[in-house]
Amino acid sequence: MAGITEADILNSEEFDDIFEYADKLGVPLDGLDALEDMQERLVMQLKKNEFGNPKAWIAKSLEVSQKEDTHKRLKIGILLEEFQKCISECQNGNGIDAIEDLLRTEGTVRDLKQELGQHIERMKKGDCVFVVAGETSAGKSSLLNLLLGQPILPSFTGSSTSVITRISYGKKMNAEIVYQESGTPTEKFDNINMEWAHEFLWDRLRIKDENKRQTQSHIKEIRFQVPCEVLRCGIVIVDSPGIGENEAMDSVIADFIRENEIMGYIYVIKSDNSGGVDEDRFLCLLKMVIDKQKMNQQERLEHFDSKSAMFVCNRWDLVKSGEQDLVFNNTVKLLRECWPSLATSQVIRFKTEYAIKEAECDPDFIPELYRVFLECLRDMYIHAMDHRIQQTYKWMDEVFTRSIFQLQALLAQVNMSEKERIEKVEDIKKKLHTLESKSYDVINSLKEDVEQTSNELCEEFRPELMKPYSKISLTKWLPEELPQLDDRGWPYLKMNLRWKIAERVIRLIEEWESEKGKIAVVEERTANVMKFQLNLLQAEMKKIEDGMNAKESCTREKLRRSISNPLTLRRMSRVSISEQQSSDRATPLKLITRVLHPVQNVVDNIRSTKLIDKYILAKKEKKYKENPSKIAREQTEKFIQELMEPQQPGEDILQQIISNLLERSMSQLAEIERNIPSLIKSNEMLLDRALSFQKNIVESKGLYENLNKSLEGTKRRLDHYYKGYISVKNMREVDICTPVENGRRRSRSFRASEILHTSFFKKSADKPTSEWRNGLWTVVKRGQCNKCDITMKMYLPSSRIDTTYNEVAKLRFLNEKTMAVLEGIHYSDAPPPVFIFQDHLYTLAERLPCWPSSTKCNKLTVIKQIIDGLCYLHKHKLVHMELCLDTVTVSRDGEVKLVGGCLPREFVQPSETELVGNFAYLSPNVLRGSTYSNASDMYGLGLLVFELLLGVTAFRSHRETLLLNFIKNVDPLTMVDPADDLQRLSCGTAEFIRSCLSPTKEDMFPCAGDIQKALECIGQENLEIVRENPTKYSLFGEKEER
Repeated sequence: MAGITEADILNSEEFDDIFEYADKLGVPLDGLDALEDMQERLVMQLKKNEFGNPKAWIAKSLEVSQKEDTHKRLKIGILLEEFQKCISECQNGNGIDAIEDLLRTEGTVRDLKQELGQHIERMKKGDCVFVVAGETSAGKSSLLNLLLGQPILPSFTGSSTSVITRISYGKKMNAEIVYQESGTPTEKFDNINMEWAHEFLWDRLRIKDENKRQTQSHIKEIRFQVPCEVLRCGIVIVDSPGIGENEAMDSVIADFIRENEIMGYIYVIKSDNSGGVDEDRFLCLLKMVIDKQKMNQQERLEHFDSKSAMFVCNRWDLVKSGEQDLVFNNTVKLLRECWPSLATSQVIRFKTEYAIKEAECDPDFIPELYRVFLECLRDMYIHAMDHRIQQTYKWMDEVFTRSIFQLQALLAQVNMSEKERIEKVEDIKKKLHTLESKSYDVINSLKEDVEQTSNELCEEFRPELMKPYSKISLTKWLPEELPQLDDRGWPYLKMNLRWKIAERVIRLIEEWESEKGKIAVVEERTANVMKFQLNLLQAEMKKIEDGMNAKESCTREKLRRSISNPLTLRRMSRVSISEQQSSDRATPLKLITRVLHPVQNVVDNIRSTKLIDKYILAKKEKKYKENPSKIAREQTEKFIQELMEPQQPGEDILQQIISNLLERSMSQLAEIERNIPSLIKSNEMLLDRALSFQKNIVESKGLYENLNKSLEGTKRRLDHYYKGYISVKNMREVDICTPVENGRRRSRSFRASEILHTSFFKKSADKPTSEWRNGLWTVVKRGQCNKCDITMKMYLPSSRIDTTYNEVAKLRFLNEKTMAVLEGIHYSDAPPPVFIFQDHLYTLAERLPCWPSSTKCNKLTVIKQIIDGLCYLHKHKLVHMELCLDTVTVSRDGEVKLVGGCLPREFVQPSETELVGNFAYLSPNVLRGSTYSNASDMYGLGLLVFELLLGVTAFRSHRETLLLNFIKNVDPLTMVDPADDLQRLSCGTAEFIRSCLSPTKEDMFPCAGDIQKALECIGQENLEIVRENPTKYSLFGEKEER
């Protein structure tokens, strides 16, 4: 096996070479015919030997993410319960009830206590339910069996699943059968095996008789608990019948979606289908999602996040190799035309049967496409759980901000006389009435703009109706395409026929828009005009509300910032923080045309037509029976004529359809028209309450002051929660920089498992390259994210750290020029999360050998900046740890930018055979079991100054001895400098280094005065020592990157 590399395998073009590699690696190639498949199996064996099972890595990463989510939910749950307690203590007509009336009027809440209770319950839930849906025979059940590691679900050619199957984690395999009838008890089966499940449950999971599949099963759900590590984090997989098979199977899925909180969707596509994505079936699922969202809006629950979805192009091995790019791009295009804000990364290729075959060969063989699927599942889980917390935060922030504003507006009136108060109220009411009148003018103007826009589009589109191709596609009907005449007679048939004709017109508009893009352009223009006008209204509202509250606080300032958002007046729109950047995007056209039905009002016009004589009706029905295609063609031509030449003003059918297609503008306009009056009315109620405030001023003032104080305290903690947890970016698509080749720097996708595996640093004598800088427990790497330079910091497995949420929360509050800026975190395929810092940073070990003489940062400046950074970290109850030339980072210009801030931790004892190496940088107290403290950082600082000024390695004669012996015998003052190099430094500098290394009490490290004296001494040292003799640096030697 030695000597075989991944490049050797992938570059082999001869089967003989592959067979030879297989023999050396001990890998069977049975069942494989293609050279590419053989190469992948051999590469999987190499990676298995080096990094282990990727599925196990991702399962561990998911478990760590679950711990973080649990911590976040617990923290915000405490704030919710504080708010609930505040409500219960202030619940009377003049307390929180009065504020709730105002919140309800302006649309912020409908029922404050009910919504608060819902959010408290949601924050107690750790399950994350993903519905797996897709096309019939797309391989959903097979894919899930692969993920679960055993054939739990029936998977046959054709339709397999007939009932909802819910699969969650359990230490042993258990099952439950839940029946439709509420009176029928749930059957429970514990500690079952696969043979029993196949014999007893598969016939219940799958209805083979096609006739019986036309009706719902008497079983509502079958629930499995299985020992699958990927599900340990709380993921619940729900297998469903194929979308679009029949109404009964669709109703099974629709009922489940309606009755449960769904966190995400996995939609499986039959890639070898000649037409690509089955659009009708996919839109059927989308309609279910939209219907659930409408129900959530009514119940004041969250919006579904379109990013919490994955589209799996299954059976990819059945797509011809020469057509794969075309098929994939077409699939993405079709999905993007329907699914809001779809990202290409949400669509993945997959080969279920191939992955199953590899798993049968070796459970640790995870093909690349399977690995990508697992990573997407992990990303979707993290995004969905964050989205749930963000929705609760948004609700709390909105309620607190508006409540505090209303309380402070009331309290601002306390010191006014009754006359002043009346004059103030009258003045503000007058301004509100003026604003209301102005808003109506703006709304009417915007309506005219929308109408003008739709008229422009109508004039652009009408010529398309008269083109030969369009006339043929609209008027040519086959009998099987037409509705059947039944007992409901001609009026009902005509309505159905008109619906079908209108749908054909819609399809023609879709084709025209796909080619011309006219609707998108004018819709964007209209939306921008609307946002501009709304901003003006909001500016007026802000001025009025400022006048109602003379107290300018941080809460009011935040209200100003929130009110500057064009969507703020959409009270409680339930758009998540992650969605706000994309919430202004136009709804995909096909989502409007196929799901939201813009022709509904056109068809409804038929229902209001006057009654026709029975004789005429009978005559029309007879003609339709004789020649339905002819009648359909005549009706279509009549419909086209109505589109081309509307008979009366206001009856322009085409204009009605086009207006409905401008969904974003119409939706915003409707919300403006609805919410501005509500907000004005709420402020008027607040003013009326201020007038009645004087009647019980002493009691009411104390009540409102206490309520305001309580809310402001919780709001401050909520703001801290936001900064420490919500505002932390989840960085995706991270690349790492690879070594320079042929004068060019390249990059590749980043995976932590390839770096953090202990075998990567298995040899203590290995010297990290300039690409990898590692300390004892961390590694620093440069890379890119979204085309911006970044630096990553990862904890190595040797640190035994798997969660970092407390650390991240503290790092977010650091704001000092010597601190690297934490941009966000990256969840890779191995825990713990990776820290992402702004810009490329370099360790001192990298930068010193090539330090340009013209740099503005000399050694004194660097030391001073390091000390400033350490003092700042210690002030915030953090430490740097591992303070040495390999962990202190600087910018390209040599300015210190520390990435090492962390919570104090205890030393992780390595193996008994471990050599001293870089453990020499830890203080004796830490090595002997004490928690790493501020004094330990000062110990490391002393060694760093020693190495930085002298260019020699501390404890260099002890680096190759056993660490256990070193811990027993270490005496820093006598062992650190056997050659007595300190004599080359001034007495002040040498004394400072000795004071840092002195093994006294932990809290006795150099004080500020000692440091200032030391800096003066260091400033007098010969700062050219290193430049004169750079070869003395045993740690340095790499060339500067270009």
